[in-house]
Amino acid sequence: QNKKANVGALASHFNILINDRHRAYGDAIATARILNELLQIAEQEHNITSIEELLKFQNLATKQFKIPAKNYKLFENSLKDLPGEPGVYYFYDKKGNIIYVGKAKSLKERVNSYFTGIASSTKISNMLKSIYKITWECTDTELSALLHESREIKKIKPKFNSMSKIYRSFSFIKIPKNASYPILEITHSIEADGAEYFGPFNSDYFAQDIITLIDKRFQLRKCAKEDLHTSPKNKQCIYFHLDMCLSPCSVEVPEKYSNELDRVRSFLCSFNDGIIELYEKRMYEFSDKLEFEKAESIKNQIFQLKKLFNRQQKVPTSINQNNFILVIPSSQRFKTVEIFFIRYGKLIHQETIGKKAPLQQLFSKIHACYFNGILFDSNYQKEDIDELKIILSWTYRQQNYGSFVYICDKLEEQIQNEFSEVLKNISYEQAEQIVFEDMNLLIS
Repeated sequence: QNKKANVGALASHFNILINDRHRAYGDAIATARILNELLQIAEQEHNITSIEELLKFQNLATKQFKIPAKNYKLFENSLKDLPGEPGVYYFYDKKGNIIYVGKAKSLKERVNSYFTGIASSTKISNMLKSIYKITWECTDTELSALLHESREIKKIKPKFNSMSKIYRSFSFIKIPKNASYPILEITHSIEADGAEYFGPFNSDYFAQDIITLIDKRFQLRKCAKEDLHTSPKNKQCIYFHLDMCLSPCSVEVPEKYSNELDRVRSFLCSFNDGIIELYEKRMYEFSDKLEFEKAESIKNQIFQLKKLFNRQQKVPTSINQNNFILVIPSSQRFKTVEIFFIRYGKLIHQETIGKKAPLQQLFSKIHACYFNGILFDSNYQKEDIDELKIILSWTYRQQNYGSFVYICDKLEEQIQNEFSEVLKNISYEQAEQIVFEDMNLLIS
């Protein structure tokens, strides 16, 4: 059966929405997104990591990859014992080496899916031919499975896992601490420098777009001098006369500048300063002028901002304010929940407890994690940022699942009371219904 491979068919396959179909801009944007999806498949399933490999691959003849029946018979019986619970599974070769690690909402469904129908690629076919043994570990929740899989891949570096080879780079907006009149910067790492970080954003382009919005709406300085010296001899620039800069180069304005930075922080944490309404107004203006491609571009920006805004209802963009406890119902039968303690965006404690666990013991852990008076180690490794990405992706996609207890600006007794209420009112109705999704890519 011949299948169409045009833009519309591919967009439908990858669930990509095409705006203004058959218009140059809409088709171009959709094509770029399709290419991104195809490049990920090339890297994950065919081990293609360079342009040269991709060019060679495009000329290879297509073929179907049969499931190796002989290998399947080696563990056919054990597959029947796989539980329908979330967890992580391991594929081994004859030498006992782990060659692949994966995650699943239902271990039974996911692992068995490898041995039905046709293998999707050369990589999968070769992997299945190499499997000699399968083991698995159950987890209490999907989020736990995601985190465990990520750690295992980085530790073991299995042959058929591409995640271990490349760390994806994410962008952060940084407000430096030591500068007299700081300006926003884009960085790809989080340092122990006392600065405030916002993100992660999935591209420099998006982070720069946010900074451009801030430059237009707030009166931070526009010059990029590292050592700014205030002097009345400095001529006030055009931005000062347009009320877009406080002109700290010509006059000392520490309090005003500090207040303006607070407004910027508030904007970055909530986007509640009318920015979406402003963008919608601009979109309608372009539409009225029949400049549909410009209107469509702004529509896409609004979509990105709304996703970021919606996430902020649960988790702040500020890494420095990313302090919360996440409680997820796990087993209705045993009345258990899994708890995750997040401090400055780092996962610092994770465990499964009974709904009626002794509160004093839990309060002691809350104190040890958040109120011990010890300066937090804010050195972030790539692994920490990957876990932050996984947690934020999960909290964005599961907007109505799990309960949050926020730590910022609250007394320890308040946290204890809120945590007690969460455990008391936890609902297990969604525990069996939640849809498991692949969280490898951050939605920003």
